[in-house]
Amino acid sequence: MYETLSKKKTAQLPKNAFGTSFPVRIHKYKNMAVYEGGFHGGFRQGKGKMKWKDKAFYEGDWVLGYAHGHGIFRDSLGNTYEGSFDHSMAHGNGKYVNTLGATHEGEWRFDR
Repeated sequence: MYETLSKKKTAQLPKNAFGTSFPVRIHKYKNMAVYEGGFHGGFRQGKGKMKWKDKAFYEGDWVLGYAHGHGIFRDSLGNTYEGSFDHSMAHGNGKYVNTLGATHEGEWRFDR
């Protein structure tokens, strides 16, 4: 009996438009933010995009509800950071470009 169970293969979900196997969902928050992307266990997970009411957005990797991995964040003024995120903070290699064109590229640690 145990041998039969161990030989069963688990079904793989097909890849979605974001390139992950997590079910895609659109979720609207009370603060008017909208998330579209992978969800798993009630958390944003996999690839997805969050847009806030003030036109800020984050698009990239999510883990347990946090921006975590590679992504792009643009604030409401148009300043942009592209690179690594850890628990929703710029952390690792990345590039920041402000609206005047000034840039900072290199290693980031906890949003600094």
